[in-house]
Amino acid sequence: MKIIKHPFWVILILINAFFAITLKAQSNNSLYVKITKMHRNLNFKNASYHTWIGFEKDYLNTVIKKNEFILQRHVLTHYMTEDNTEVLFIQMYKNWEDMQKAERRSKELEKKGWVDGKKREHYFDYLEQYFDKNQSDQIFMTIPGIKEDSSGADKSLFYQMRVNHLAFPKDGTENEFLKLNEEFLKKSVYNNRYIKGYYPFVQVLGSNKRQYIEFTAVKSLDDLENAFKEIDVFLYEPKKEDEARHNIFIANFFKYFTGFHSDYIYKSVPELKK
Repeated sequence: MKIIKHPFWVILILINAFFAITLKAQSNNSLYVKITKMHRNLNFKNASYHTWIGFEKDYLNTVIKKNEFILQRHVLTHYMTEDNTEVLFIQMYKNWEDMQKAERRSKELEKKGWVDGKKREHYFDYLEQYFDKNQSDQIFMTIPGIKEDSSGADKSLFYQMRVNHLAFPKDGTENEFLKLNEEFLKKSVYNNRYIKGYYPFVQVLGSNKRQYIEFTAVKSLDDLENAFKEIDVFLYEPKKEDEARHNIFIANFFKYFTGFHSDYIYKSVPELKK
């Protein structure tokens, strides 16, 4: 398989030659994101959540935290999704090369952390029992608009993942999308008192390169509902004097999306966060 090293805006151009979101000015600020979806092994009868956390914390401290190429790492577990066995491992990297270097560095740290080969084999054999063989990896890139989690690393949060699908209007332009997206985020996300973290990604490698994914972190499901209410106020309740301009904004902004989306809710595991 040929490795794709193109930034996400080049890939979008290939999908539809009539429309390009190039985001050239943002290229140096974008991060690569690898989302690995694992599935709990329901046939492992001796499984213990606390034991699993302990083993994963050992790996976090021995490998992940010492791996200089891994900038961030989040672990999310199923809460309201179609598959109750899902566990997401999300890691961020500075660029494509660092993502490749991180894998080699992890192998080195594993050997340093578990010098005895038999003990190392026993450790990973036991840990692997918690998951079945069904695993998928998808590669994304961040786009402008991240709101960093400010709730503290020791608290579990609810993460709503919304999977949008991009449209490619013939009259779309880079500058228009950037300005519209910035306006939307300023008025509906950045100042939203219920949203503790917000992470927008666009897919680079995976099943559907039209995917535009938003992770929204909140403290509770009530806060998630209230966050939506504040967004709806901005989207659908403009002041009378701004109504005409706002209607133009809505029409222009949403032409960049097909209108179809799906939603999933996960819970973070703060003990396993870098």
